[in-house]
Amino acid sequence: MSKKYGYLLHITALFLFSRLIIITGFIYGSRYLKLYNKFKYPLLRYDSFFYLSIASAGYKIYNNGKYSTVVFFPLYPLLSKLFSILLFIPIYTSMTIISNIAGFLAAFYFYKFAKLSIDENKNEETANIALILFLTIPVSIYLNAAYARPLLILFAILCFYLLKKKKVYLAGLFSGLATALNPVGITISIGYIFYILKKFYNERKDKGKNEYLDIKNIVKLSIVILLSFSGFVFFILYQWIYFKNPFLFILYQNNRNMLGTGSFVSAIINGLTLKPIFMADRTIFHFRLNEVFFGLFLFVLIVSFYKKIIEPHLLSFMCALISIDYFAHISKLNYYSASSRILYLGFPVFLVSSILIKKSRRKEIYLTFFIILFSIMLFYFSAWFYKGYWID
Repeated sequence: MSKKYGYLLHITALFLFSRLIIITGFIYGSRYLKLYNKFKYPLLRYDSFFYLSIASAGYKIYNNGKYSTVVFFPLYPLLSKLFSILLFIPIYTSMTIISNIAGFLAAFYFYKFAKLSIDENKNEETANIALILFLTIPVSIYLNAAYARPLLILFAILCFYLLKKKKVYLAGLFSGLATALNPVGITISIGYIFYILKKFYNERKDKGKNEYLDIKNIVKLSIVILLSFSGFVFFILYQWIYFKNPFLFILYQNNRNMLGTGSFVSAIINGLTLKPIFMADRTIFHFRLNEVFFGLFLFVLIVSFYKKIIEPHLLSFMCALISIDYFAHISKLNYYSASSRILYLGFPVFLVSSILIKKSRRKEIYLTFFIILFSIMLFYFSAWFYKGYWID
């Protein structure tokens, strides 16, 4: 068997093992846990039904203004509808198929990204550790759920993987597609634009300011940058044309109490005083990892900055991600409502964690501890998820 197919088999085995934990959790949950909400399909939960509504009947604005579907971005329901037509299957089935394919491809390209990032050390063990952490962390259940999240993670990985391969325009395309999935996709664009501007600056310095700073290069740079958040722009234009308000999704997101009820200034003040952390909502029936995951993500980000483990454009992407997560829910002061799901997009954190584990003197102990801990938590997350509890 060739080396290429060897590591494909290796990735597939790890992916299936982690998904087996989820299936086992579903079986346990179906038999032993009390029902919170009744759902017919195990991988369709909460926001899945809004995506299903968009794919089936288009965008709707309801009278109460709280659960209008305009807050959800269009690419995932659009692809779900397209797959449904082409394959002659129900839309909810196509949603699940897309998510599961995207989840597997995310694992595949994450391994390739990790391996490429440490290629100078010829060290596949670090890439393996990164992939294990990526697949077993409890929030990885969203790699299979009927959400836009698996596609978003896949496009983020593809964007930065392609930048490593020097395929700048193709990377920009995936960045643009990511912004048509979720507003958090803008963080990918920030990392991409940081890379492009740095590249442009270095080339200008090497070739001489007068020679390189001309209209042609400026136009090319502008087009590439616009491409990186083109999905966001098209969604704004769509809302402007059909609903006469280009930022309607922000208005209705606020109505759903997802962005808080206070002013922008009060949100910034609350954020700078760390008030949301001390007044976080910890409702009992929410089975959550948010506070812990946010703290670990922040710790790894600080270590990455001081030790210069990853490139600056990846750091800018991760900083943008944790900043958006932090300030998104501040003014209502129940901050950690979806941190683990949002921050899971910051996949470089798993690479940095694997490097730190690999360099430690007790790497076997640390790795065994995290595998056992994450596997147990993934099992219980899956059980509660199956029964309809809010999982983060």
